Amino acid sequence: MPENGGMERNWRPSLSAFLAAMREPPSWTFDVEGFGVGIDNVHVDVHLSPRFRELAGITVRKLFAEEMAATVGQTPAQAVGAEDLERFRRHYADLFEQTLERHASAQSAELLALLQLALLRCLLELVMREHRSQLDECQRAGQQSLAAGTGRSLALHEKLVLLKRNGASINRRVLKLLFRQLRKLESGLLGKLRAAVSTDGWPLPMPALFNPVLLATDPGNVDELSQDYLIAALGEGGDGSWLALANQAVLSTLVDYLPEYGRRQVLGDLAPQQLAERAHERHDQGILRGFLATELLLSSFMAPAEYQEGRTCWLDEPANMRRLLQLPNTDAGGGDSSLLLAPVQWSSPHWLEFRRGLRERLHRRLLHAGFSDRMVLCYWMPALRAQLGAPLPLSVVADYCAGSLSRRRLGERLATLDTQVDRAEALRMLERCQVALRRLGGEERSGYLDRFVGDFLGLRRDLKLAYKTYQAMDRLRLAESSDEVTLSRANGSLWEFVSHAETLPQVRRMRAHAVVKADIRGSTRITDELVSRGLNPASHFSLNLFDPVNRLLAELGAEKLFVEGDAVILALYAYEDDSGRESTTAMPVARACGMARSILRVVAMQNVLNRRHGLPELELGLGVAYSPREPHFLYDDGRRIMISGAINAADRLSACNAALRYGGVHPPGSGHRAMLVKPTGPAATATGGEELLSWNVNGILLQQQAFFQLQREMALRQTLLAVPGDDNGLYFVGRYKDLAGRSRRLAVRCARLRTWDGSRLGPPATEHQHYFEVIADESVMAGLRQEFAAVGGG
Repeated sequence: MPENGGMERNWRPSLSAFLAAMREPPSWTFDVEGFGVGIDNVHVDVHLSPRFRELAGITVRKLFAEEMAATVGQTPAQAVGAEDLERFRRHYADLFEQTLERHASAQSAELLALLQLALLRCLLELVMREHRSQLDECQRAGQQSLAAGTGRSLALHEKLVLLKRNGASINRRVLKLLFRQLRKLESGLLGKLRAAVSTDGWPLPMPALFNPVLLATDPGNVDELSQDYLIAALGEGGDGSWLALANQAVLSTLVDYLPEYGRRQVLGDLAPQQLAERAHERHDQGILRGFLATELLLSSFMAPAEYQEGRTCWLDEPANMRRLLQLPNTDAGGGDSSLLLAPVQWSSPHWLEFRRGLRERLHRRLLHAGFSDRMVLCYWMPALRAQLGAPLPLSVVADYCAGSLSRRRLGERLATLDTQVDRAEALRMLERCQVALRRLGGEERSGYLDRFVGDFLGLRRDLKLAYKTYQAMDRLRLAESSDEVTLSRANGSLWEFVSHAETLPQVRRMRAHAVVKADIRGSTRITDELVSRGLNPASHFSLNLFDPVNRLLAELGAEKLFVEGDAVILALYAYEDDSGRESTTAMPVARACGMARSILRVVAMQNVLNRRHGLPELELGLGVAYSPREPHFLYDDGRRIMISGAINAADRLSACNAALRYGGVHPPGSGHRAMLVKPTGPAATATGGEELLSWNVNGILLQQQAFFQLQREMALRQTLLAVPGDDNGLYFVGRYKDLAGRSRRLAVRCARLRTWDGSRLGPPATEHQHYFEVIADESVMAGLRQEFAAVGGG
């Protein structure tokens, strides 16, 4: 009933009045999808400063050695001093400053958040790897010692057992030390950077970055999780039902003031077979195995929509509930008292009555859950363990206090512990504990229940944040090997974060590319002829084609992609920073056409020598294609290989159909060396349904899309020219510059697509399709020059 309702006893605030006094927790707005995908088409590729990774690795190694020595009772020399930690913090902060300097934009906040997650993943992985490295080293050294009979195998075995038993706690302590350093930065310099970059809230909630759940190698392990969350010990023995019971008690009590998704409850735990199925759903957990364990914990008591989508409400700020439960003369269960200051209106009689009733209902439901004694013992356990000097399990204390464990059985249980325990002292302590628990008054128990609610909501929030953090980190791929970095960088998918002292390679982003393929005709026949004469076919092809092509590459800025046995494929690129039409690198198709003409010219000169020495001449077919997109690359043993549809298009254009060539068909005009035809009738059936066939002998066919791009690159003038066999040919002529600045003329013939019935050429196709040939014949080029000279052209 609303605040001004008539029934005093059932009064409750409206939803808006209730929420008005609640603090809204920071929400997770970071979206890793906005960074695209890397070379594996799944993850975001990130490359962190090699200097930072090296320094962080050394720091982790030294901290691990210190903690390992402390675990075995040694007094370790301080391996990591104040100067080392200051250097670590300085390098860490430098990455953020340099990133902001290099990428000052509206998306700076998202980029810095990506860096935060990448660094967090890096540190988590470094600690896990160091633990694994120590284990592997112990096993290897133990095997060598055993084989050599040095007598060290027993000591090494003991160290190995210690590492396996205490590895998780060592990892946790090392991470806590690292997190402490990062907190100093986040509360100082980096906090100021965040404030300068974003005034609308940070994409990542700060509690997510220093989340105690992330310290646990396996959050599903009660011993690990209870190091930071005392109440997690309630799950000892694999009983996870307490989470669902506690969640049910809280949500059912507050149901009127929760969003729709928060009202959904998951009752009961997953069956063992379901847990196994969920574990197999993620085959590759990587080195951070906490992701799956966190998901399994959440799925046992929370609706998937709440944690998977990162939804938050007032309940995700535990201080809200502590303030609500803190009535006059009560203790809401610890925490910063400044956070627990209740709004003035909460002290009114209506509000006090409402809060008191809410608290009573919540306590009844928690008591009904049946774990209140064990819950109280969770808070007593640190003192009990300190008195006993041994890690006593909660289950032993709870069973004895409940009267279900006799003295004899207690002795047997204590004997199974890894650490020796003074049984007499343990018995005296447990008896005192049993008495204290029985004498616990109602208001005292209520205080523990209040504290439990605040702690449970803190754990609940942290598990949700851990899931989102793991989920985001799981999408990152920290590229470390030079091959991975080079490949991702070449494909424009690498996010690089380096320090002030490091420089990023100047990588020009490609925006388009052209491909030239030169295909040798009759290569098998030439090879057989040379072999029969005792000559070397490989050197013949190299001297007459491959070596001359290599010498041409620099003139027009071409890259040799790869060489097949009888073909070479080249690429020419246009870049994002090209200044326009006048830039030579902004003309990839013009340069590709010029490259194709140069290849034919040098091969023709080589053929003069071949005729003189009685060697086989080379005959080529060339195709030029264009793609308006950035190409993609893969690397094979350090060699860059392009993946592009333009390669396939150039391959088709460079081919010469055998039926066309040996069927007596050739382009009708003198000086024309290439054409495309459309097979019809029997020819269409015989060619297996190919739409177009190419005839290309020492000619250059230009893809239609490439011709349209050429028109954008060059000022083309069109003219008609008559040559024997073609009285009305249409030509486009223009000039471009090579990389040395020399002007070169280029001409392209545009012709209607002819039909072919298998024996002769027919009339043009009815679809008014055209093909384009780059003129390589010098007599045709001379005729075009005369044509333009006659009308005053250049």
